[in-house]
Amino acid sequence: MEAEKVDVVHRYQLWLPSKRPAPPPASLADAPMTPLANASLVSILTYAWLTPLITLGWRRTLQATDLWRIRAEEEAGPLSQSLDEAWLRRVEKSKAGSEKRKWWFRLGPREDDGPSLSLALNDALGRQFWIGGLFKIVGDVSQLMLPLLVKAIIQFAQERSKGGPDAPHIGRGIGLAIGLPLLTIWGSVCTHQFIWRSMTTGVAARAALIASLFSRGLHFGPGETHYDLVNHISTDVSRISICAQWFHIIWTTPIQICICLLLLCLQIGPAALAGFSLFALLIPIQNMLMSYQLRLRRNSMIHTGARASLLRELLGSMRMVKLCGYETQLDSRLEETRRKELTEIRRITYIKATKYVNLWLQIPFSHHLPVQFSNVNQAVALGIPILAATISFIIYAATHSGGLDPAIIFPAMGLFRMLRHPLTEFPRALSYFVDARSALGRLKPIFLAKTVDVPLHIDLDQEDALVVKDAEWVWYHRQGAKVGKRKEENPGKSANEGGQHKIGDELLYKTISFRVADVTLNVSRGSVVGIVGPVGSGKSSLLLGLLGEMPRTRGSVSFGGKTAYCPQMAWIRNATLRDNVVFGRPWDEDRYWASIRDASLELDLGLLPDGDMTEIGEKGINLSGGQKQRVNIARALYDNSAEIFLLDDPLSAGEWVWFKLWTPF
Repeated sequence: MEAEKVDVVHRYQLWLPSKRPAPPPASLADAPMTPLANASLVSILTYAWLTPLITLGWRRTLQATDLWRIRAEEEAGPLSQSLDEAWLRRVEKSKAGSEKRKWWFRLGPREDDGPSLSLALNDALGRQFWIGGLFKIVGDVSQLMLPLLVKAIIQFAQERSKGGPDAPHIGRGIGLAIGLPLLTIWGSVCTHQFIWRSMTTGVAARAALIASLFSRGLHFGPGETHYDLVNHISTDVSRISICAQWFHIIWTTPIQICICLLLLCLQIGPAALAGFSLFALLIPIQNMLMSYQLRLRRNSMIHTGARASLLRELLGSMRMVKLCGYETQLDSRLEETRRKELTEIRRITYIKATKYVNLWLQIPFSHHLPVQFSNVNQAVALGIPILAATISFIIYAATHSGGLDPAIIFPAMGLFRMLRHPLTEFPRALSYFVDARSALGRLKPIFLAKTVDVPLHIDLDQEDALVVKDAEWVWYHRQGAKVGKRKEENPGKSANEGGQHKIGDELLYKTISFRVADVTLNVSRGSVVGIVGPVGSGKSSLLLGLLGEMPRTRGSVSFGGKTAYCPQMAWIRNATLRDNVVFGRPWDEDRYWASIRDASLELDLGLLPDGDMTEIGEKGINLSGGQKQRVNIARALYDNSAEIFLLDDPLSAGEWVWFKLWTPF
């Protein structure tokens, strides 16, 4: 007879739900809203709102769809919009000369008088960030009170042990004993709130900056394509995000150290000044190391940019590299550039000293002791508190014949011990501060770059599908002139104002290289209009001008409905053919197959190994030119909200597509 299965429930499992966990939602759209949106103050302080997710993770493996949806204002889109609005306000204030300079907010170079990107970030994300700073202050004050509470407990025990009518009441001792763990817990709660809010702000800053950089990259004006957005997003944005987690340590650590030293002077008297003299050595050392690290970081970013540029050149010309056998030469150039970059990064790592090196030292006693060392900066931060405490206690013992009083020594030891953490973290915070300062300086020209962001004017009530009145569009050509170290004459003036502006050590002058002028036309609804002309006559430029992608100097353009655009060079991403047609929009099977049929892609699907689920390589490498254009047209047709179609060189998709599309007209 088969034995009955018995479920053993351990005592520590009694608090867990007895039912099986629910399966993960089908998609992220089905995920519930985060409990943080409606959490109470106690739940926020204790992170109790995370308990359901942690419990679910203990019972089964978490999936991506198990995560909660964040609040709407915490998504990348609203954060980016808030940052862009704050940046525009800072630009306007800078132009008007009314921006107040607060040095404690500034992360950018002091000689830069233009709008501050750090202040724009503070305007967009400052509330949560500075609430974290307030928790940091409360947590530090709670920790500084612990040695004083220990002193009160020791003094109570000393007075209570003497007895007599003046002995303190036992209730005082009980209160002090209860207050010590409560104060410790409260300090821990505040410290972790500071860490959580600072990290949350860093993540929000990262999301806002990445979304804003991508948006600006899509609207760069002519001549503004020299920015390495991938490098900026992968390195500079991360440094700003990390700095947000450590920024409050920079300004709270000096305050914490001063209060500690003041309390030490009250505890052990002038003997504390001997230890204080050692801390004074930190100021010039940290100043020197920070300046040196900033110089190294600038050199490192030069080599990083050169490596990224060479890598793009290599990957973009891979076919030519393989055909001509240039692998060895390009590999040598890449290795040399990477070697120079690693040399600078290695020097920065030595200065930052954020990693410990465990060494085993052979000593005369025939055994090994693990000794923990750190490089330069970290060694100074770790060694000075111990040495300062030793010197102070020696001087105190030599000047006091009555012996060492526990009510003085133990609180003093606690205060010296509390100095170790801020002095250990302070060099790291300064390192991240320097990196963020350099990153903000590199990102600022992108935010100041000229963008072509002319919104399409859509009038659903107008009679014609397209109305253009006396419009003119121009392409600009930029010529650079080396200016050495000369400062910009008007730093607050951005590139959006035209004329001339400075990028790096080049002064750029804008000249008009191509013009499409005196365009006036009306396109009736339901009509087909063809634009013909020789190569280079401006056909593609006219379409780009209508869409707002080419700078318009005068006139007006008005559409009578939503517009779909098919460029001459079809943009194909590395995904399936179906994904390239649907393009992230809601799935509609009938509309999808109608688009495939109208774009004459049915025959192509039969030729592909997996039909519309065939993976298409980067830039459509496994499709012909005509197939790419047909996918391009099918993508436009799938958007059933579009009423106006702008097709650049549609005949490259084949004559059959042309007859299929335009026979009804």
